[in-house]
Amino acid sequence: MSLISLIQTRGVNARVFRATFRTDGVGTRKKTYNPRPRMKMYVAARSSDERWTGDRQTVVETATLYVEGGSDIETTDRVEIDGIMFEVTGKRTPGHRKAGDRHFYHILSAASDSSL
Repeated sequence: MSLISLIQTRGVNARVFRATFRTDGVGTRKKTYNPRPRMKMYVAARSSDERWTGDRQTVVETATLYVEGGSDIETTDRVEIDGIMFEVTGKRTPGHRKAGDRHFYHILSAASDSSL
């Protein structure tokens, strides 16, 4: 089974959020995340690591995601999967694939950092 068919048949319907900057009443730039259209993603790997920062316990969860080539997703976006918000930390296209190639896809690296 190709990765494209895995994305289409077993992918999750994830919410994507894109960062925009707005100026408040005092002139300070504020970053907000606006929802984008949902996108099918195949979650290939997921892991978590628990850490203590002072007296607070945090969980860092990482995921490797596959999306169809040409998908409108950037390394500044956020992705919500199973109620967990991930920040996209990397995007790459393997090999010499390009638009129009039937095996054209992107690999995303994403991380979530939450306190318990």
